Amino acid sequence: MIATRAYSLYLGFAWGAITVLAMVASSNVFAQEKAEPQAAAWNFVFRVVDYDEVVLKNATIKTEVNEKSDIHQQLPNGDFRITFDSKPKHLSLHCESDGKTPINVTWRENEIRESSEEVFVVTLPTPKPIGGRIEDEDGAPIEGATVYVLASRDRRLLPPAIRDYPCQIEAQGRWSCPVTPPDLWDISIRLEHPDYISDATYGGTVRDVSTGWLQASPHVAVMRKGTTVSGKVTGPDGKPVFNVAVLQGRSRFGTHYPETETDKDGNFAFTNCAEGKMVLTVLAKDLAPELIEIDVVEDFVEPGPLSVVELANCCSDVDVELTLGKTLTIKVVDTEGNPVPK
Repeated sequence: MIATRAYSLYLGFAWGAITVLAMVASSNVFAQEKAEPQAAAWNFVFRVVDYDEVVLKNATIKTEVNEKSDIHQQLPNGDFRITFDSKPKHLSLHCESDGKTPINVTWRENEIRESSEEVFVVTLPTPKPIGGRIEDEDGAPIEGATVYVLASRDRRLLPPAIRDYPCQIEAQGRWSCPVTPPDLWDISIRLEHPDYISDATYGGTVRDVSTGWLQASPHVAVMRKGTTVSGKVTGPDGKPVFNVAVLQGRSRFGTHYPETETDKDGNFAFTNCAEGKMVLTVLAKDLAPELIEIDVVEDFVEPGPLSVVELANCCSDVDVELTLGKTLTIKVVDTEGNPVPK
């Protein structure tokens, strides 16, 4: 009798467990049926050709989608088949091939066409190189300069991927850019050299250059020596502050102004500075930032309205005293005054 009850109890528990498992399985199936459908994949097919519409079999394509970069493999027929999990919000395409001008194409979300097997053709032109020569004020060639090029074409054509393009540097101060397109519309040049005044923006040294002139004959650019601007950074207690960032320029976006740090004694220096207005921004941890403006002239610096400058033997010393900072709290709200979440 005891054995029979035990067996019945065992069957009861087993049947209950099976019932629970069946209910769980049923609920999972129901949840799957109710789950949101997956977004359809977004397909694109690209083909890279030359001006004769011949497929370039050695081409490469790099995409940037939602801040993610990928390099894609070319299919045996020369096409590129690119698939995204969903429609991109922003698509940037970089195409290049040996001996051709690289091209960039960018689409915003409202410009991206529907997913399709239709082939999008990208034509890479055969370049017409430009070049020049870098000299000092005495006409002697300058070795070791770096030349950057920014190029554009007619807006109706695909834009060339020539932005901050580092040119090939040759002997006797010569340089060349081998990838500029034959239908070059506009060109800007930026020069850098540690021993001469370098360009913080395009068009600093070389201005109003004719594209036809650059393509027909080498251009000569003259780089000049500059003056040194130095200084010292101290804290609220009057002691030197080291590892403080000192940056030149009113804007950091799209510019190449130099920056440096103070040494253990709080000193900093910028060599080969151009004449004219100079803005310095001083940034130190746990201290309030400081912005000063100075007038740089050859061999010395005149005090600006926001600066404290000491002059000694025609050498400039810019003294910067940092103060303790205060916390600034900012609240972002919508048009109805409600907080905007992250």
